[in-house]
Amino acid sequence: LWGAFYEAEKIYKNALSKDPSNTDIKFQLAWLLVNMKRYEEAEQIYKKFIFQKKNLDKAYYRLGRVKLLQRDLEQALFYANKAFIINPKDQNKLLLAEALIKNNESDEALKILDEVKSKKYLKVATLLKGKVYLAENKELGQNFLRKAAELFKDDIEIYFYANIDNIKNEEFKEVLAKRAKDAKDLTKIAWAYAENNLQDEALSFFEKAIDKDEKYYPAKFGLAQNLAMDNKIEAVSKFDDLLKSFPNDYQLLLWKGRVLGWTKHFKESIEVYDILLSLNPNDPQVIREKARVAAWDKNIELSLETYDRALKPGVDIDLYESLLPVGSEISDPRFQKDFKILKDRPMFFGYENIKNNLDTYDISKDQKKLIEKALLKNFAMYYIQKSIDLEKDAKHAYYRMDYIEANALYKELIEFFPSNEEAIFDYAQTFCHLDLCDEARPLYRILIKDFNHNRAKIALERNKIKSDPYFRFYHWYFQEEGRGDIDRVIRNRTDFDLSYYYNCRNQLTVTAHRWSEKPTYEKNTQIKDVESLKGISYEAYGYSIDFDTTFSKYVGMSLGYRQKYYLKKFNTTNLGHLSFWFRAKDAAKITLGFDRDNEIDNIFSLRNDVQINKIFLESHSLLKRRFSIDALMEGQIYSDNNFIDLFRLDLGFRLTPFPKIFKIEIRGEYRDSDKLNLFVFEGTDLINIIHPYWTPNHYKAFYGTLSWYHDLSLLQFCEAQKHYYQFRLLSGTDTEKNPAISFFGGWYLEFRKRGLISLNGYIHRSKIWDSSSIWAEYKYSF
Repeated sequence: LWGAFYEAEKIYKNALSKDPSNTDIKFQLAWLLVNMKRYEEAEQIYKKFIFQKKNLDKAYYRLGRVKLLQRDLEQALFYANKAFIINPKDQNKLLLAEALIKNNESDEALKILDEVKSKKYLKVATLLKGKVYLAENKELGQNFLRKAAELFKDDIEIYFYANIDNIKNEEFKEVLAKRAKDAKDLTKIAWAYAENNLQDEALSFFEKAIDKDEKYYPAKFGLAQNLAMDNKIEAVSKFDDLLKSFPNDYQLLLWKGRVLGWTKHFKESIEVYDILLSLNPNDPQVIREKARVAAWDKNIELSLETYDRALKPGVDIDLYESLLPVGSEISDPRFQKDFKILKDRPMFFGYENIKNNLDTYDISKDQKKLIEKALLKNFAMYYIQKSIDLEKDAKHAYYRMDYIEANALYKELIEFFPSNEEAIFDYAQTFCHLDLCDEARPLYRILIKDFNHNRAKIALERNKIKSDPYFRFYHWYFQEEGRGDIDRVIRNRTDFDLSYYYNCRNQLTVTAHRWSEKPTYEKNTQIKDVESLKGISYEAYGYSIDFDTTFSKYVGMSLGYRQKYYLKKFNTTNLGHLSFWFRAKDAAKITLGFDRDNEIDNIFSLRNDVQINKIFLESHSLLKRRFSIDALMEGQIYSDNNFIDLFRLDLGFRLTPFPKIFKIEIRGEYRDSDKLNLFVFEGTDLINIIHPYWTPNHYKAFYGTLSWYHDLSLLQFCEAQKHYYQFRLLSGTDTEKNPAISFFGGWYLEFRKRGLISLNGYIHRSKIWDSSSIWAEYKYSF
């Protein structure tokens, strides 16, 4: 039966229990395990043949195939070359050529392919050569394949690639459909379209194949698979229809579980994986996939519990029992130490110690052979347990948003288990979160040709768009009134940005600015000649140049210079900022910076050209995904010889997980000024304020905040298009006996791949100071 892998596995194992030396059944079982992505178990079978020096040609050939599937390209070439040297038959030549192509040695591969002569493999070799030529020189490739199409008139794939420029043409599609002999040919065409990322055409030809032969399983399964890869929930009904004919079919259930997970039907997906585990509780691939879905659902407890299923009992126990006969005979203290660890700390570390230290033991050749045999007997379980343990730890670190730790764990996991697509994608995601987009890009490129990973193409496209040049319009409105004549102004700022990225992580932005600053006045103000000042706005224009870069996962920098030219009354000002951020592992992100800006609160701060230089040290920590700690120490140095200290601490706790985050926070704040406001009168007229801004005196404030964040994004990974809204309500009081309440709301949408729009605003009300602000932006990458 199609896809009835568990039934086939039982049949093969029952046959081997009756005839343990049956070589053909061992090879059939091993290849079945490969099709189930249980590579470790298959590799153990092949390596036993090599250890016994039996069927070396076939064992090396199959290992080469496995390593190609695992993307372990150096090992694939090693085993392919071994098979070729033992027997240079056409089958082995093809494998060697494929391995050479994957290792970017196409010229050598073409020479090998030229040697393939047998009728059985000539078509495959010709198509492979044609694809190599197409990749290097499209015209040369098409000419070669057109000649091949004349030679192999019945091969639909060669004909397809010979006309690669026409595959979107409707007339050519009709010709293809007529040329196809049967449902099998139509299915081949469908997969060729899928390979070239033409999903609509692929689905159309799968449907044509089903119309041709409604019982042809590969077409029905291929249609459901491709719908699944396109995140279409209707794939579930296709799998359900097939399951009526093939109940409890491994392939069908596995793909149904996948598409449910990809479309965010996490609970239903886990139920399907539970059915598979009821059929085979020890299938490592199903355990991995169920644990991943639980992690996507933010059910980390279930995820970790599921991973643990594959870790008990530890392989060290089995290795200990396998080594008991020889262990008592070996007196070497290093071996005895490692042997004892197997029993004392049973997991997989003891296996690893003995494997790594084997050549250092003082033992005989026969004893070494017995140890090697015991290691090989437990080979699969060691690799399964270590890879699952690494994935478990990496997933947990990623869930906690400890991206530096997760990055290191995923690197180790991929080096150990190169075919883990989930790990490769998550590894790229850690680089995205660490602002290292150039490191993520090659990882996505590895995955885009992998049919089983449907996010890589989108992620790669988004990665490129996020580092494309863009223009941006931004407007900010701010109004404040309070504290007598101190805080009285309406401000508007409009920006137009042009930004360019170099090597992805280095950003240069040039901005044109327009400011409009309009002082307002208290109802009973004593400012001299106030009537002549009312209603006047002071316009200014300027530009800024900003540079942002990430040096590594631990260090980054932001640098900017800005000039502001007033059209009348006031002087040109030079402004700017410089900051460095540092990551203390995953414990905290610390920023040390300097910022110079104009301090504009009222008419006097404009007249006096007051500027503020801020020197600050801030820290942000998120512990176990829920507890946030934000701290700020800031020294504010004013151009009128004043200094203000600012210390702030925010403690937060997330009550609900992403994508719907409800959070509570408390804030404590302390401010103190070196000098206080000094009001200068001429009689009863106020003619100046020395230090014309808020000068808090041993000020303390305490606030509580409730916030809500809801992510509505269709896809929820780092580079995906974002869509969210958020609200925040703050209330508290201070030592000025000034109870306050503040409300913030924001909305953010990335759309049509390259567009972005956001709208934000807040309103603050208290006894002695009110303010409100709105800001919005539109951005387009090109």
